[in-house]
Amino acid sequence: MNKWARFTIIAVFLTVIVVAVRTCQSSSDTLESLQNQANSAQAEAELTLKDVTLEQPDENGGLLWRVKAKEATYSPDRRLASLKEPEGELFQDGKVIYQVKADQGEIREDGESIFLQGNIVATSPDNQLTLKGNSLEWTPKQDLLLVRDSITGNNPQLQATAQEARLFNKTQRLELFRGVVATTKQEPWLGFESEKLVWQLEQEKLETDVPVQMERYVSKTDQTVTDRINGQQGEFDLAEQQATLQQQVQLSALNIPLQTNSYFAVWNVNEVTVVIDKPVQIQHPKR
Repeated sequence: MNKWARFTIIAVFLTVIVVAVRTCQSSSDTLESLQNQANSAQAEAELTLKDVTLEQPDENGGLLWRVKAKEATYSPDRRLASLKEPEGELFQDGKVIYQVKADQGEIREDGESIFLQGNIVATSPDNQLTLKGNSLEWTPKQDLLLVRDSITGNNPQLQATAQEARLFNKTQRLELFRGVVATTKQEPWLGFESEKLVWQLEQEKLETDVPVQMERYVSKTDQTVTDRINGQQGEFDLAEQQATLQQQVQLSALNIPLQTNSYFAVWNVNEVTVVIDKPVQIQHPKR
């Protein structure tokens, strides 16, 4: 092969290499450009607001809720807003019914529901009730404020713990579920245990249709039990300090000591009396 032929082959080979390198660089530049465009599009799709106040009107034009947050980030379709350190007010018929705050939260479905998480505090000004937990959901169309996970509830009459609480404002009803323990905050000192307690806030009553245990203690600091009553269902009137229990009712007066078993019993705590108008079995260890 002569020198010109070799030179021509080498020249062609170098030309191919140069074109290939430039093509790779061009492809790399194009890929980087596309990635930058995608990141830019994503950034433009998400809307983030700092130190923001959000409001949602109801069907009549009044406020449904007002929430302040250190930061609010909207999803691309604007149907989800993520909140940092939200604090706000929830309305019903133009009136504030709950004040809430949490570590973080979400507003979903165009404001139709609110979810809060972490160190939940929800207060009902009308009945001086405060609920604390780790998860909260409010659905105004159902008139339901749902609080879950290590619930504590307090008002001037009672304090309670549970794993789930459902609060209905229109009927002034608080339903407590799973491992419910409640105690009075003033004399007489009483305790209640059940898997379900319905607290009728306006009527000042506790109700349940599942097994329940009620106890009376010596004092606020001395939890020694003086009287205990169990039943398969019953209620307690906080204003009258009177318990009404049904089905497999067992009353233990530990100071006497005396035990009664019946189908029905009315225990008046203040008067220290028990009325049983059904067949009853009475037991006394010494008699």
